Amino acid sequence: MEWNGIREIENLHVVPLPEESPIRNQLIERGRKFAKYAIGPHYLQCTGNMFRDIWFGTTNFKSEGRVMIDIVSFVKINPNYSIRSRTSSSGAFGFSGFSMQEKNGENKKSVIEDELFMCAPSLYGFSFTAKKWGEVNIDDLNEISFDDDAFDQLVMDPIKKDLISSLVMSKHKGVDLISGKGGGCIFLLHGPPGVGKTLTAEAISEYLHRPLYNVSVGELGTSVVELESKLSEILEVASIWNAVILIDEADIFLERRSENNIYRNALVSVFLRLLEYHQGILFLTTNRVKCFDAAFQSRVSISLKYNDLDINGNQVDVEKLKKRPLNGREIKTVVRLAKALATKNDPDALITTQQVETILDISKSFGEELAENDLKMQDMDENNLEKKINDLKMQLEKLEAKKKALSEYN
Repeated sequence: MEWNGIREIENLHVVPLPEESPIRNQLIERGRKFAKYAIGPHYLQCTGNMFRDIWFGTTNFKSEGRVMIDIVSFVKINPNYSIRSRTSSSGAFGFSGFSMQEKNGENKKSVIEDELFMCAPSLYGFSFTAKKWGEVNIDDLNEISFDDDAFDQLVMDPIKKDLISSLVMSKHKGVDLISGKGGGCIFLLHGPPGVGKTLTAEAISEYLHRPLYNVSVGELGTSVVELESKLSEILEVASIWNAVILIDEADIFLERRSENNIYRNALVSVFLRLLEYHQGILFLTTNRVKCFDAAFQSRVSISLKYNDLDINGNQVDVEKLKKRPLNGREIKTVVRLAKALATKNDPDALITTQQVETILDISKSFGEELAENDLKMQDMDENNLEKKINDLKMQLEKLEAKKKALSEYN
């Protein structure tokens, strides 16, 4: 940029940043977070959105919750994504060579401090909320505050609880109590919906301060090739991150194989082979276990049955509520609605039995109305079927009459 005469510094396109500028201090603080999280996987809390560069710009997606910052895995899984190197003129840092390489240890520290304000404003990682890879602003990243009491508050049989704790802690400490090719710890949790199967995996991940990678069957694809590719990728990154894996409602992979369904047999075989060599902690949940494939017995470390919650499990010490059949999710919904009703006028008000009863009655009336509508639809279907049968009989009678008249004429 050239000009004639004299110009004030503040009118230049590029202005020197004062040494004690608040902006400079903010950039240096952000640079410290960059230097702390840029190398190696880091499990963090995200308070903003993540984004990805696409061919015509940038797309944002919601990612509030837990994230894993891992540039190496990002590049491996997104090989065509353009990574900005952010390398300074001295080569002190940047994604392409962020190793803080300086032969002299004293120079290393000074170079870092001098260039912290020039660090990239974002890092690359994976959102466990959105199940997507992308970039996240460093200012939106914070350390995680784990719920260390989550497992203690889990309502289940104490013996089963101690068994789960013993197995995961032995795996956490690197001791393999369960023999197998992969030395992993695989739990099969089976029982009706809403009794705490998913909550168990969540509580374990909090207990161990590890990520929980929640995988739905739909994410694994519908073909053998998709299943092997996606599940291999998930197992690989989970091993790198030391994550607990939860495959929810895995019925399709757990059901007994049959000679009549070669396609599903292939899916189950691939699923079994990949799990056999997994070395981490993995939870499988299912609502039914009657058609359980025998081949899983040697792969599963332990199988636990979850029964419908009783009055103690529901944590409701009210005699009138004993006859109300509720599962875990229904209890959560009722308590949330009752709390909203109780705190409408007084934020510090406590939930009363009457308010819980009110919410339950509303839910019951809705359920009864649905059941009544189902009966009406069933009656309508039966009436329509009967009408069609009568119409068919009339048509047959007409055909018989025509046939008889035709034979008499001949």
